[in-house]
Amino acid sequence: MILDQLLDEQREFYELRAPEWRDWVERYMGPVASELESLLNDTRALHGTDVLEIAAGTGYLTQWLAQIAARVTALDASPAMLSELNRLDLPNVTTICRDVFEWFPTRRYDAILCANWLSHVPRHLWADHWTTLDDALAPGGVIVAIDATVDEIPYLGHPWWHSRLEDGHREALTTRALNNGQRFRVVKRFWEPKDLMAEVTPLGWAGEHIRVSEDRGIILYRFWRAV
Repeated sequence: MILDQLLDEQREFYELRAPEWRDWVERYMGPVASELESLLNDTRALHGTDVLEIAAGTGYLTQWLAQIAARVTALDASPAMLSELNRLDLPNVTTICRDVFEWFPTRRYDAILCANWLSHVPRHLWADHWTTLDDALAPGGVIVAIDATVDEIPYLGHPWWHSRLEDGHREALTTRALNNGQRFRVVKRFWEPKDLMAEVTPLGWAGEHIRVSEDRGIILYRFWRAV
């Protein structure tokens, strides 16, 4: 398998998973929802501003974000995911159906939010992806990211391994399953905070991280351009 094929499989999974996704994500995030909302509410850059949400999915966070942001642009590669999001009928939310790896921002946003997304960015595309984030973020803006450490593996219930692809790219992979049992391989790197910070610092970013809950491996990050 080469990287392009892997990304095709990743996109196919999320397209087919859309009708099932809201129930799953609400069960998965439910135990930490109040702690996460409190941390997000403490991020003043999200309040009354123009926010880009990357990998918005069916709108689990979009519906909360729409209550505090002035405007939300929800970006996702899956038409089916965005169809579910649009059913929420959020008046200040605009959707863009594009693969972020092939998307070029035409304007800048005050803040960027992405949940459980950075772990799906292939190593080969990592630096370019942060260039895209930089191009999309207004001066003084903040990137808010939510992602998981290896402590989350028991809650997710799927294996994780490193693999060298046929085109020489080495990626961390996992399998994801639909309710019918059909399985797909996707990129999934469980970031430890120190490792993630070590990856973004050479790219010109500074940041902080907060564990969302004592007994879970979900981490909230805030990144800004280093001075």
